[in-house]
Formats: sequence, structure tokens, C-alpha cells
Amino acid sequence: MNSFTWHPLATLRDKSGTTTARLATDIPAARTNDPDTPHIALAGFFNAIAKGQSPVIGAANTAPDTAGAFFTRTGGTTGAPKLIRRSTNSWLHSIRILQSHLSLTPASQVASVGDLSHSLTLYATVEALVTGAKMHLIGGSDLGSHAITHLYATPTQLRTIRTTVHSVNHVIVGGGPMDIATQAHVASRFPNATVTRFYGAAETSFITLASPSAPTGSVGTAFPGAEIEIRTPSGALCPADQTGQVWVRSPMLFDHYAQGSAPHTVWRGDWLTVGELGSLNTDGFLTLKGRIDRIVTIADQSVSLDDIESQLIQSGAKNAAVIALPDPLRGHVLHGFTTTDVPKHPLLKTQRTVPSLPTLSSGKTDYPSLSKGVS
Repeated sequence: MNSFTWHPLATLRDKSGTTTARLATDIPAARTNDPDTPHIALAGFFNAIAKGQSPVIGAANTAPDTAGAFFTRTGGTTGAPKLIRRSTNSWLHSIRILQSHLSLTPASQVASVGDLSHSLTLYATVEALVTGAKMHLIGGSDLGSHAITHLYATPTQLRTIRTTVHSVNHVIVGGGPMDIATQAHVASRFPNATVTRFYGAAETSFITLASPSAPTGSVGTAFPGAEIEIRTPSGALCPADQTGQVWVRSPMLFDHYAQGSAPHTVWRGDWLTVGELGSLNTDGFLTLKGRIDRIVTIADQSVSLDDIESQLIQSGAKNAAVIALPDPLRGHVLHGFTTTDVPKHPLLKTQRTVPSLPTLSSGKTDYPSLSKGVS
């Protein structure tokens, strides 16, 4: 496995029920591809890579071609999605490892409920097609109809699934915290599944993997091939269990931003941070404390918005979101949104119950939309 090659046994099924059993070589290579037509988009994507072009799905692309590279988008959780370039080898590294770890074979039925413009869904799709599995791009309510064995999803997406699916034996989840309530929900909906949690970002790909036996609150240990360090703002190494910035070095890192930038994404040599805070214990288990841009100051105290969301979900909310707006007296004021009625959190100025939360194509909460609704 040295390139993105559509395996002769792999198939792709989209939400309309259309199934493609082979790479359509008659579809021209395309540098820009529409996620709403998955069969054409993926054929154009694979054919472009074979011709030495650098394609993307779901975004405009004017960056120059580089053989063995492609573009994908960040999740856009706290701002406009950014376009990043990465090598095909950066994904092939993790595909080789997860093919074995997840027992992916041509008999596997893989599903993702996201959009191909999101890097997690695109990764899951490429992984399935390269390894010869059957890939399903379907809605969460359709999972029980196709004997799905492997499901890639974010915690937000998992919390919306209401059907119980006995065929799923692997749930691969990343893109947000897996609190106890979400873990219990997943266990009830997929009673035969092993849950593989990971931590990563569009820029880093996989940083950790967590087995079911990982300590509570941990996102696991370093993904094979990755190295993790916790550093102070000045760059000094933190001792075990001390919180600092999470830095990673691995063969899975992106090359650079082709469009946009992120102030907390920093390279130092071949080490990269995306602005996440965390700590490592003496056994190498990583515990996250939140992204720098999701920690705000209120009356001179640091507050994690992600922690408040987790507490709202623990109190019974199906989904929750918290945003911070500037305040001249206290630094920030917080506004919360839940999809079920739960007691108001003491740190929130307002807390609204809404039918659903706005989401991005990545399956993550669309915080900018919520902020516009308040401001």
C-alpha cells in the first residue's frame, strides 16, 4: 500500500442508494470536487492524485499541484474552515495501522454520517476504499439497514443516533470529548461494539488512541509513530501531570495552510501544536484540558467552555454548547444552549433550550452561528 489506490473489491454507497463497485476511470481527474455527488467527487479525487495533481473535495482550490499531496478542510468550529495541504503518505501511515487495529477487510461495512468535505469522513472513506471495504455515506437513522460493522463519527453525531444497531463491532470516535453520558449512550445504541477513541485534528491527523481500559478522562496514549510532549509557553518540558501545551511530532502531520491561518497553530522544527492544553501521566496517557481558544477569563479566573458543556450533558442534556462574549467588567459572559431542559449552570448568564444545535459539515457545533444569534 504505497498510494491512494481504489481497491478492486471496495464499493461506495451514498445516501441515495447509488453504489459504485469500482473506480470510474472515465470520470476526469478534478482538482475541485463536489461533496454532494460522492461517486463523481471521489473518482475525480482518486484520478487526480494518480495524475500528480492535488485535489480537494468541497472547497475552491487555487493552490499549486504537488505530486503525492491533496487538500482538505479544517472543521471550522471557531471560525471559517481553513484549507490545508497534506501528503498521501501522511494518511497511508495511519491506514496501515488501523487496517490491522480495526480488522478492516473486504467483508467490512464502514459508515460515516458526515460530509466528504470534512476531513474525518474523507479519511474514513479513503481508508475503506484503499483497504477493500464497503463504504456507506449515510444518515444515522440508516445504520441498521446495511449491517454496518464500523462507524466513524464525532460525539455530537453519536448523541443524535436513536436506533440500536447490533451489527456494529467498532465505533471510532473523535472530534470532541466523550463524557460519561455519551459513553453510556453509545454503549446502549451499539451493544456489541468496541469503542476506539482518538484525539487529533485536521492538521495533525491521529495523535492518540484510547482503548476501553484507558483511565477515565484520558484520550489514550500516542498513536503508533507519534510522539507527544507537554510544554510550557516558553517551550520547556512539563513534568508528569502538569498542564501545558500539547506538542506532537509524527509522520501524519499536515504540510501547511493553503488558505487561512490559525494563531495557535505553531511549528517548532518538526514539532507542531494546534493550541490544545493537556497533561501526560507517567504511563504516557494524555488528558486534555481544552483548547486555548475555548478557555476564557471571567473575573480573573480561567474557565473552560468545554468543561461547562460536559457538565450540562452530565446533568441530562442530549447536546449542549457554550459560547463566550466579551464583557467590559468581567472579561467575558457565557451563554449556554441545550437541546433538553436541564438546571441552569451557575456560570452562565443565559441558558436556552433549543430544538437542535447548528452544526458544521464536520459534525461539530457551529459556535459562530450561535454567537451571532446572541450578539
